[in-house]
Amino acid sequence: MTGFEMHDTGSRSARIAALAAVLLIAGCVSTVFESTGTVMHPQLKSTGWQYVRVSPGSDGATAETMRTHLTGKGYVILADGAAPQSVPRATVVVFDCRSAGTTGRPNGWSQKVQCTATEQGSGKMVYLGRGDYMGSTPSDDFRGATEAALASVPRARMARR
Repeated sequence: MTGFEMHDTGSRSARIAALAAVLLIAGCVSTVFESTGTVMHPQLKSTGWQYVRVSPGSDGATAETMRTHLTGKGYVILADGAAPQSVPRATVVVFDCRSAGTTGRPNGWSQKVQCTATEQGSGKMVYLGRGDYMGSTPSDDFRGATEAALASVPRARMARR
């Protein structure tokens, strides 16, 4: 007899069950498919802006993810409306993240998000980022794709006085 003939069906069934469990778990794992970002203005790389505003056009979950992510990088988030008198318009960057479509994957759909940042004073685009993410729910997809699109935003640096 060869080694292949000695296996009983019980151990084969156990291996098939284990393989099925691994495939099921793998389908639930969150995955980043794209995370790119381009800084288009030297000021964002060197001295950086300290103040940001989240575009009013950003939807609720995406806007909250943006605030959390940018605060974690050291930016001061300004509320909607006028900036305080002590903050010149040229030092404020407006971030806007929007859905950029979905992609069919073998085990579901991933969400794409595109984020831009424009200098409030000049209207110049200073950052462009893209993220593509698949989580366990559609809201997880948006949050993950937004974080992926903002991953290349440099940390804020305190302005020199």
